[in-house]
Amino acid sequence: MKLITDLIRISESDLKSSRLLNDAKLYPQAIFTFQQSTEKANKAIGLLSGVITPNQLSSKIGHDQLKIFTKGVRKQIEMVTDLNTTLEPFTESKEHPIIRDYNFQEMPAQLNVSLAALEELKNDEITGNDLNELINSLMEIKETKFDLPENVDEFWSEHMLKVGDWMGTFGVEGQRQRLELENWITNKQNQSELSKIMAKFLTQTLEINRGVLTLSTLAIIAQPHWNKPRYPINGKSPFQNYNANSAIVRRLPQLLNFLEESLIILRRLNNGG
Repeated sequence: MKLITDLIRISESDLKSSRLLNDAKLYPQAIFTFQQSTEKANKAIGLLSGVITPNQLSSKIGHDQLKIFTKGVRKQIEMVTDLNTTLEPFTESKEHPIIRDYNFQEMPAQLNVSLAALEELKNDEITGNDLNELINSLMEIKETKFDLPENVDEFWSEHMLKVGDWMGTFGVEGQRQRLELENWITNKQNQSELSKIMAKFLTQTLEINRGVLTLSTLAIIAQPHWNKPRYPINGKSPFQNYNANSAIVRRLPQLLNFLEESLIILRRLNNGG
C-alpha cells in the first residue's frame, strides 16, 4: 500500500530532522519531530497489521498514536473471547497439555488490565526513573533472540505430533486430520522442509514482535510531546520545558537509535520480508 510506504518515508525524514535539530540544540523542535516520527511509524504498522484502516488515521487516531495499540488489544480480547466460545463444548480439547497452560479463560481480564494501563498513559509525561525503565525495556527487546535446538528436525516433528494429538480431540473430522498430519510428518524430507519453514517463521515473528514492542514503547514515551514542544503551556515556554537538562532531551539520541532500528524492520516488513 502506497500510504504505508509514504508514512515510513515521512517517519524516516522526521527522524533525520530530529537528529539535526538536536545537534543544533533546538531541543523543542527536536522532540516534536521525534514525536512526529514515532506517530507516522506507528500509523504505518497499524495499517500494515490491519489494526486500523486508512480512513481511521484522521477521524479515529489523529495524534493519539496509543489508540493504535488500544485498538489492537481490543481485537485480541475479541479473538480470545471467540476462541473460548469455540472451545467451550470440547472439554478434552481445553484440557489438552498443548494449550492447558495458556489460561485462555483469564486472558480477556488480563488484556483489559493492559488496556486500562494504556489509557492511563495517554497524557502522562514519562520522566526520571520511568523513562530509564522504559529505555531498559527497549534494550531488552533489542537483545531478545531465540536459539533452535541441535536436533531441530526431531524437535518440530515431536511438536507437530502433539498438535496432531490435540486435533484428534475434535471428533471424527479432527481424528482424520490428525492421521493426515502424522502420516505427513513421519516423512524425513517433510521434517526437513518443516524445519526450514519454522525457522523462517520464527525469525520473522521475532522481528515483527521486536518492531511492534519497540514502537509501542516509543509511543508511550513520545505521546505527551505532540503539542507541548510547540506552544507555551501553564506559563512555561517550550524552551523552558525542553533544554539540555531535560530527561527526554538527554535520552533523545538513544531513543532515535531505537526508532531507526524499528523503521528498518518496518520497511523490510512492508517490502514483503
